[in-house]
Amino acid sequence: DLNGDFEYFGPVAVRLEGIDIISLYPNPAADHIAYSVVSSLESTVTVTLEDMLGRKAVSEINILQAGENKFSLDVSTLAQAVYTMLLVTETGKYRAQKQFIIK
Repeated sequence: DLNGDFEYFGPVAVRLEGIDIISLYPNPAADHIAYSVVSSLESTVTVTLEDMLGRKAVSEINILQAGENKFSLDVSTLAQAVYTMLLVTETGKYRAQKQFIIK
């Protein structure tokens, strides 16, 4: 502080809540994508793929367990474009998104 004194404190655990898409591959994709979601809670999540104009291309509901969750999604019927994957928990409190390309 201002008089030059200092004090050390021990480590403090921090608990982060929410969801996050930790991987999405292959990118660019052709027929399917695999994605991993890490979650701090058990929840139902709505997964939506939107094009760059915000039009919904695909929507599905998945169940998340606390920890890492792995899913795959068929994208073979989608046009070549850039898409955004949006995940929203059932309460709407937590959200995550990631962009990817369909070639």
